[in-house]
Amino acid sequence: MKNSILIAILVVGFPTLACADIKNAMQSVCRVTVTYKEVSEDDPEVKVIKYAAGTGVIYQEDEKKYWIMTAGHVVDKEDVSKIEVEFFAKGFQTTRFEVKKAWLNYTHGGTNDLAILHMEKASLGRWHKPTVMPIAPRTRKLKVHQVVFSTGCPKGSWPTTFLGHIRSTQGSTFTFVPCPHKGRSGSPVFDENGTEIIGIVIWQDPERHQYGTAISVAGIYRFTNWGKSKR
Repeated sequence: MKNSILIAILVVGFPTLACADIKNAMQSVCRVTVTYKEVSEDDPEVKVIKYAAGTGVIYQEDEKKYWIMTAGHVVDKEDVSKIEVEFFAKGFQTTRFEVKKAWLNYTHGGTNDLAILHMEKASLGRWHKPTVMPIAPRTRKLKVHQVVFSTGCPKGSWPTTFLGHIRSTQGSTFTFVPCPHKGRSGSPVFDENGTEIIGIVIWQDPERHQYGTAISVAGIYRFTNWGKSKR
């Protein structure tokens, strides 16, 4: 087991992050692994086991559960056997914990791309408790060139953090740089202070891989119908 977390920082702009900001971000995210079955390309009568990986973030908790937000396409599989998450804290990686899909809003090729999972707090046992990172208020305005940072699990690895900025805003989504690697789908985008979630990563630039796309605060509230139900 590795005893340290590799942190890759790409600095764009002048603000700097405190170690506490990065630590909280690291401890709020989880690697999401989906085990599912798919028809074999060689034999349509046979199903083979497949795995998909992404990132999630704990945005809320109650007495018994943690609530995790991720990208919808990460968990949108036809024959899912199980969905599991792993956390990373104090230089260690937890075991995998099974979670349940509570809600999904996903349209292939569209910006409707969110899912909510939940897990029982009791399943953590003696593992370090993750950090809960709140979603920014509905009224939060995002601006071009605004500095942001994001933590996620590229290619299914341990989480890394980068500092970047918003390049464009488009209602329910915004684009940002640097371009995220595969496996960062579902990663939270935080404000420059690292205290609130202002977006969820859903895409990377499909042609030149020069930027990423995230669902904005407005999109999160819109797609989850947050005003009526938080989950």
